[in-house]
Amino acid sequence: MPTYKTVLFDWDGTLAQTLTVWLTAYREAFREFKITGLSDSYIAKEIFGAWENPLKAGIVQKDLDKYNERLVELVNMQLNSVALYPGVVECLQKLINNDVKLGIVSTSYRQSINIVLERENIASLFSAIVTTESVSKQKPHPESVYIALEQLQGDRNSTLVVGDNLKDMQLAQNAEVASCLFFPPEHTLYYDRAIMEENSNPTLLVESFYELVEKLVEE
Repeated sequence: MPTYKTVLFDWDGTLAQTLTVWLTAYREAFREFKITGLSDSYIAKEIFGAWENPLKAGIVQKDLDKYNERLVELVNMQLNSVALYPGVVECLQKLINNDVKLGIVSTSYRQSINIVLERENIASLFSAIVTTESVSKQKPHPESVYIALEQLQGDRNSTLVVGDNLKDMQLAQNAEVASCLFFPPEHTLYYDRAIMEENSNPTLLVESFYELVEKLVEE
């Protein structure tokens, strides 16, 4: 039987290959707001993952909501071409078949996630989907995990959070649940793996969903 009875997945950069989408959208939104010269590395490491982070790059407070609205528009325009990471559907289905409860905890908007979930016909696999509208405090505050566990009637002692960045690992630590860092080779464009491992100390580390399902489900 699987060690973990509940698995909560991040969305962007974990289930869905959206990091390039977000990077492109950030660049265009900054350009429209007359902010240029930001490197891809800076955007990925300093701006990704929190709605207030564009303030670091020069967006003023009074324009932040407008900036983020435009950012989401630019992201949604590209989502029809977004793919899931290889092995995601097989992994999710095998976990379901082994009576593991699945959820999503994301700082993205539900509308954006639904575009891909519905296209891939996997929405029904998740019994809890907690997005930015669902919480008053964003990652790494553990509120999203608490909400998901309440909906799933899950136990923190048998819960695993799977994510691709430091905030996801901190989220798991703050919620006092196990963590899995998902770090496929292409993520080196966005994150420094050595720093991520050192600063997050994840319970598990995998490079693919094929590796993840092998670790979570005993044959």
